[in-house]
Amino acid sequence: MLRNARLRALRWWAGGLTAAYLAALVLWAVGPDRAPSLSKDLHPVAATVIVAAAAATAVAYHVLRRRREI
Repeated sequence: MLRNARLRALRWWAGGLTAAYLAALVLWAVGPDRAPSLSKDLHPVAATVIVAAAAATAVAYHVLRRRREI
């Protein structure tokens, strides 16, 4: 998907989604009193950001793919 030249613009969306996951993971890993799993310690705002980034990436993928087919 990311090697496809027609979907090159999707790299930014995928990078944003990766950054959202990475930020939550780093905050969980360096926290002083961390839970046994990330999902138990994930802040609701961080979960919202991850879900929004995933939805935006999915929409961008479908829009870019449909635009390239026409």
